[in-house]
Amino acid sequence: MKMKYNQINLFVALTLSITTTQTFILLAISADPDNTQPDYSASCSEALYKLYYADFELNNCFPILNVSEALQSNNTDPEFYRPTLDNLCKYTKCTEKVITERRKTFQSACQEDIQKKKSNIISIENLLLLYSPSYDSSCFKNSTNGYCLLELWYSEIKYNTTRSSPGFNPQDGITPMTSLPKDSLCTDCNRKITNAFIKYLNENPEIDANLTAWDPQELNKTLTSKCDDTFIDKQTTTSTPSSTGSNIDDLANPLFRGVSEKGCTV
Repeated sequence: MKMKYNQINLFVALTLSITTTQTFILLAISADPDNTQPDYSASCSEALYKLYYADFELNNCFPILNVSEALQSNNTDPEFYRPTLDNLCKYTKCTEKVITERRKTFQSACQEDIQKKKSNIISIENLLLLYSPSYDSSCFKNSTNGYCLLELWYSEIKYNTTRSSPGFNPQDGITPMTSLPKDSLCTDCNRKITNAFIKYLNENPEIDANLTAWDPQELNKTLTSKCDDTFIDKQTTTSTPSSTGSNIDDLANPLFRGVSEKGCTV
């Protein structure tokens, strides 16, 4: 099975728009990584296979293959991602230690592929980089017990602020989100999603350094001006990143990109 896109959208994310979270992180990758893109380095192909099929500790807390396949799809219907969210949120969240070990091992094995910006590999790296806030954002629920990400995505669709390309780029998630009118932007769901990502990146500068440069100060300014100064948690102070990486270039995550129409239970 060949990919429709050589990009990832996290997890995701997610979101990640930032919501995306954009929304957490799925790819249309072949079941056999060697057949998906035969030009992967040997070490990276082996690492990818182990991640999907041989790492029982990881797969007991994160169904990475399922999420990857979903995020890489070009499906623009938010409901397409509901089963993936249901499945993901049944798992107990992985510890930071488990994710960090896998990320470092994967980055080392796939260093050549990452430098060549092979989109599938970068997508997997992004899933591991932003796993924690992506998981949280993907599993946040609104007052009607619907997924916050789907609520967000429905809102973006309603106001035509969504991007059409898949991927997992914080900035790609921020723009459609902050373009929403106040009553759709300044929701409890969006507040939780935004704070999850900002807090995580501020507390983990080594993660931030791996991401494409973006300005959380500008995000903070936009959100506090359109909403109010309590939208961003006081303890979640934003700082300008010293990011020089480009691991999330040209990516946009559909899973972390949900929003809802008024009165629509998602």
